[in-house]
Parts: sequence; C-alpha cells; structure tokens
Amino acid sequence: MATHKVLFLKAQKQTSFILLLICFPVLLSHGKSSAKKAYKSDATLIEAFTQRTLPGRKESNIRSATHIIIVWHNKAYPKQFFWVDNNCAMNCNFGKVHKAHMNTGRFAHNDVEYVREGISLENIKPGDTLDITTLEANNTALPDNLPVTNKNTLLYYQQNEKKLFAIKVDSLARKHDIAMP
Repeated sequence: MATHKVLFLKAQKQTSFILLLICFPVLLSHGKSSAKKAYKSDATLIEAFTQRTLPGRKESNIRSATHIIIVWHNKAYPKQFFWVDNNCAMNCNFGKVHKAHMNTGRFAHNDVEYVREGISLENIKPGDTLDITTLEANNTALPDNLPVTNKNTLLYYQQNEKKLFAIKVDSLARKHDIAMP
C-alpha cells in the first residue's frame, strides 16, 4: 500500500510539473495585451480643458469638447491625433493657435483664450502652438490596438512614422461656457 502511495505522489508531481510548463507562458502574458506601445512625446503640454457650447435655440443640444494645447517641437508634422478618456477613444481635429488679447470684447472673463488659424499639415513647424480638439460623431475609424491603459492621454502619429506617441494629461480644467446667440 505504501508503494501505491509513493507512485501516486510521483505521478501527481509529474502532472503538476507538466501543467506548470504548459501554463507558464500563459501566466507570464497575463495582463498584457496586443495593443501598440506608445512612445513618449517630445511636444510640450501647455494646458488641457473641457468647454461647453450652449446653443441659442432650446431644441438644440449642448456640445462639449476637450481641448489640448501643446507646443510642437518635431520637424516631422503630426499626422493624426486620438484622445483616450475614461470611456473611449475619439478622433481629433487640430489647428495652429495664437493667444488672444485679454480683457476686451468676448475675452473679458480673464481666461487665456486662443484664436485658431487654419493651417495645412505640411506648414506645421517646430515651435507652433496647436489646439487639438475632440470630434463628436465622426466616421473615421480608430486604429486597431490603441493602448487601453492610457486614460486621459493624447495619442498621435507623426508624418512617415508607424510609432504611436503619447502625451499624458494629468488634469482637465473646465472653462466657462460659450453661449451662442
């Protein structure tokens, strides 16, 4: 009877060892995904904020947008931006901006404001200030395997690059509402 017990224990150890060898790669990859790696950006984050636009008509919807203001430092121009918040990833629009004159007309609320300038991709140069704005409903497909762990992060591709770059946004300020007439 003792020999049966010894044989049983040896068989159990062998089975455990084989299961460990089979499951070891799965255990090592637990928690990892096939998402792309995001590389650190060389753009400088100036500020990030959300702002609502209140419609002039009651039947219209309130629109809310996230703005990320950055200074672009790379010689290669940006190709496509994505904003990843706590809920989803969204395509973004972007343009070159300049600071507005304060305490006059529509800027009497003493917040820093930016005036947007239309610009083509090829004309973006190092040192330009860009306003990246989330797009609400759009038909552009998001790339596969966006990093899922990057919440409140601006992701982008550069010209002729397949690498995904990231700018982490620590906090979003809420700016005053814009009331339409």
